[in-house]
Amino acid sequence: MKSINFSVIEIYGKQANCLISGSQNLKLKKDSLGNSVFENCENKSVKLSDKVCFLETVLSTLKRRKVGSTLANQQSSRSHLIFTFKLVRSSESSLNFSSFNIIDLAGSERQSETEA
Repeated sequence: MKSINFSVIEIYGKQANCLISGSQNLKLKKDSLGNSVFENCENKSVKLSDKVCFLETVLSTLKRRKVGSTLANQQSSRSHLIFTFKLVRSSESSLNFSSFNIIDLAGSERQSETEA
């Protein structure tokens, strides 16, 4: 079976929020392997063959991101975003996975030029 597990963290101000569950003010900690993880962050799992479900889930999650308009952009992000994807492939004899992060930094328009 092949699946994709993912989490979406929004950093807004000095606060980390899970955009999947809505949990706010998440704390950063180390797991048993020494990896940095956010406490109480929900991971969503979708079968890799179900691309429509995956895309719908990602898009609905992104709608929760804090955005605002400026003179330069109609929708400018106000937060940083951390997307963590884990591709999982399991068989009777093995379990393989790959993990990667996508980081989107908040808009950086000059306030004097955009009235942000």
